[in-house]
Amino acid sequence: EVLEADLPSQNFFLASLAPTPEKRTDENDRRYQSMRAVFKLEDKDGSCTSTPGVVDSGAAFNALQLKYAQRHMPEAMKGIQPVGVRFRDAQGHRMKLAGKINLAVWLGSHRYLTEAYVFEELGAEFLLGVNAICRNGLIIDGHTRRIYRSGQTPADGIDLDVGQPPTTGQDHAIDLVQERTAESGLCNGDCPDGS
Repeated sequence: EVLEADLPSQNFFLASLAPTPEKRTDENDRRYQSMRAVFKLEDKDGSCTSTPGVVDSGAAFNALQLKYAQRHMPEAMKGIQPVGVRFRDAQGHRMKLAGKINLAVWLGSHRYLTEAYVFEELGAEFLLGVNAICRNGLIIDGHTRRIYRSGQTPADGIDLDVGQPPTTGQDHAIDLVQERTAESGLCNGDCPDGS
């Protein structure tokens, strides 16, 4: 049952922090996608399921899609709690909230307990929100494309899928360095012209 409390609603997504298209300076930014990962979520009975999700630094809280939670987290869903809050999505529309559940999330070998709001409609099965990222000292490492806990190494975490990185800008920058190095006579056989 979806709760419809007559309470003031708050933003679920931190949309005011997101760059608008006119603020983008690099055309290649459009090649990146949401940071996706496969999380291991543990149900109350100890069973685990691999759950595709989004590492969402724009979402204030963790979230689960209702149908997914009912199918894969049945024991946790038995303990769904009503909440006295409403949320709006990034476009300002009210989100249909079913309640919240307690949840265990595994990130590599680290298990942490958190809460997740359960929504009737959600664009991903699971959103890892800012509450879990900050409280658990998680590091989103774009260079290694891993998410892991502070004090651990990237190898201790899980993979991030960020879509196709831009290559034309990087390749162009490498070409410019090689050209300038060749012009100054500093190449040692690594320059495009072989000098």
